[in-house]
Amino acid sequence: MVYQVKLIKSVLDEDIPKLKKSGINLEALYRSIKKLETNPYGSSRAKTGDLQGIRGMDWNKGYRILFKIDEEKMFVTIMSIDNHDDSYKKVKKRITSSKNI
Repeated sequence: MVYQVKLIKSVLDEDIPKLKKSGINLEALYRSIKKLETNPYGSSRAKTGDLQGIRGMDWNKGYRILFKIDEEKMFVTIMSIDNHDDSYKKVKKRITSSKNI
């Protein structure tokens, strides 16, 4: 099965430019995202509590890719890419805002 990976508008407008500006290797990021197409469960962990339904994947020493999976539509929606603490803060804010999804 192949999943379609989508990035919400805030990830495209805020997270990716921030990573690029800080000198992060975006090719490595894109390779990690590409892996989600074939197995989003393999290298990720389910979150609990107020982040139930969100999965997280470690990336680039201290960074997190946070996403949700829609099995029915075969979508992986990336909600946040940032350092550990900021990524969790962002995703909490973004899951309450329907304009980004």
